[in-house]
Amino acid sequence: MFHRQQVHSNLNPIQQNLLTTLRNHPKLVVLNSDKNLGPVLMERETYVCRCLIDHLLQPTYEHLSFEAATTFISSTRDSLIEFLTLYRGYLGDDNHKYLTRSLEAVGDPFSYFYVLAKVHKRPWKTCPIVSVSGSLLYGLGKWLDQQLQPIIRQLPTYLSSSFQLKEDLDKMAGTNFSNMSIFTGDVIAMYPSINLDDAFERIEEFLHHSSLCANVDAGAVMHALRLIMKRNCFRFGDTYWLQKDGTAMGTPPAPSFATLYYSIFELDLIEQFGSSLHYLRRYIDDQFGIWIHNPDPVVDQQQWEAFKQCQETYCSLSWEFSPLSKTANFLDVTLDVEQFHINFKLYEKPLNLHLYIPPNSAHTPAVRMGLVTGGIYRILQLTTRDCDKKDSLSKFHSHLFARGYKLPFLKFAFEKALIQFSKPREKKSKDSTRDYILLHLPFHPCDPPRHSLQQAFHAHMLHPRTKHRLFGQACDHSQAWHRTHSWNGWDAFIRNDTPVVPKEKFEPYLYELHNNEKALIPIKRLIVAYSRAPNLKNLLFPRHVEAKCPTARQVSTIQAELLHSLTNAEPN
Repeated sequence: MFHRQQVHSNLNPIQQNLLTTLRNHPKLVVLNSDKNLGPVLMERETYVCRCLIDHLLQPTYEHLSFEAATTFISSTRDSLIEFLTLYRGYLGDDNHKYLTRSLEAVGDPFSYFYVLAKVHKRPWKTCPIVSVSGSLLYGLGKWLDQQLQPIIRQLPTYLSSSFQLKEDLDKMAGTNFSNMSIFTGDVIAMYPSINLDDAFERIEEFLHHSSLCANVDAGAVMHALRLIMKRNCFRFGDTYWLQKDGTAMGTPPAPSFATLYYSIFELDLIEQFGSSLHYLRRYIDDQFGIWIHNPDPVVDQQQWEAFKQCQETYCSLSWEFSPLSKTANFLDVTLDVEQFHINFKLYEKPLNLHLYIPPNSAHTPAVRMGLVTGGIYRILQLTTRDCDKKDSLSKFHSHLFARGYKLPFLKFAFEKALIQFSKPREKKSKDSTRDYILLHLPFHPCDPPRHSLQQAFHAHMLHPRTKHRLFGQACDHSQAWHRTHSWNGWDAFIRNDTPVVPKEKFEPYLYELHNNEKALIPIKRLIVAYSRAPNLKNLLFPRHVEAKCPTARQVSTIQAELLHSLTNAEPN
């Protein structure tokens, strides 16, 4: 089914030359902006200096030599092995095997530091991120996040998304909101502001005494939490750093850890101000609430100020609260309070460039259809008024057309999605069986489509019509499969003719397949999973660009010059 062939790139020569130039430019670097507002082109020295001044040279971080960083990572590896030995029984076979294999698969043990540009701020600021994927503690971080997620989902102030927010507020339809207002709150730099010692003490007490944590081993969770939060050692260019306090940025359990820590305090907050709070939820560092006004304006203002002050004094966190109002922007929606219900419509930042996947990107056709379907679903679910739905759908269509999608595809995709969502949704039962086999493939537009692979699997492995053990003997290769007048995903209707099965390939019987423990594998279906080619974010990511641009000035050199200039600038 697969044939090696010469194909054309989906990038034209000008685009390829520009990409090569950016990756090899010694003075420029491309980084992402916060809130998905698009790529940012910046001078490399400006980028490095902002990383150092805004974050790494602050007391939260400690600079390490290469030898000290290597010793620290070696000690962390020993601590991780000790954890696996100590909690072998609680982890179970599957988790222990996963953590052991993730440890064995580590190539570069260090995480990597980078920043996002907050271009929507005036003046612009930076948001620190530590990329931990593939690093030493990444596997343990994934496991710890799985332990914390079931706990935080049961907390009364937990909010998973704007979809849950709308679902909650829709249930309040008919409530008289005439004496209520809505507000939002935002924690300034929540992750680095959390005092770890205080957080560990409060979370450990909660794990030991709360009924929500009955099935959790508090010792194992706290041991893993201290490992990840206290041993966040990372690389920035050719320099090495250790985060001494605050939430370990970029680690898988960081959102759950911060959410749990503040949710424990919010339990007391709700009890103290329950008479004034009709609704209170928080998505990590973004808070939303419905405030019940006191008939006495003076008392009402005093209670509102006390509510804000109570939160601002907890753990020295700094908050920005919106005024009490009948309308507010929260996450990706705008809420408007009427007497007996709350209206929703989508909110987009003014700098949003709507950089959707272009139609010539090397993604499966299903991804392009999913882009349209997901966008329409989001509009229909998060918008209340019909006029706002039509306006959002029209804008979405215009943005996709501006990205290069052709009108025939947009017409086909929009009609299909609107028809799909106009029908009542059937609840699908989750299939908990593991009677499938996964085929992971790198996607290429010229490869056979997914359904052809599944047809071949069913015809020649699941339900073979012959006892021959060679595909060449089992199949009539003069018959090719045909996809007549099928949609190619974005451009036109096409017809392809491709042989289904290669000749002379050994065909194992399914009942002959065993796993590593020599147990039979019951297989009834094939799932084809595609991995995409690297996108621009991957190709231009600073961590990878450094390896491609050895002529660029090292971070250590820029750091030494910066420290020298800062020292000379200090008054005598």
